[in-house]
Amino acid sequence: MLRLRNKDTVSRRVKILPPESRLFTIYRASGGKPADTGTKVAPGMCIEFTVQFTPEAKIDYSYDLIVVTEREKFVIPVRCLGSRAMLSFPDEIHFGQCPVKYPTSKPVMIRNVGEKASKWVL
Repeated sequence: MLRLRNKDTVSRRVKILPPESRLFTIYRASGGKPADTGTKVAPGMCIEFTVQFTPEAKIDYSYDLIVVTEREKFVIPVRCLGSRAMLSFPDEIHFGQCPVKYPTSKPVMIRNVGEKASKWVL
């Protein structure tokens, strides 16, 4: 959901240029009309757009939406993150009583529950 508010003192026309990527679809939240048709927004009011993303793979995507008003044109960056590595690591490791100046070790199970490979150092 993308919400734009008119902070001017007069009504302004706003529209979002249609994305060049077929992965992104944008339409107005009320009525489902295309975002590129433009609409006037009263002072202090806001308009909502729905940004629909249909990825083809579990990778990172980025796109810049271009919003055009009567006074200006600005860019809204959209970043979609694909799958990541997720390490399952215990919150606490208890060593109990350890002698001073004596190395102590304890085996700990670390699992990657994500979908990508990972390297780690402790």
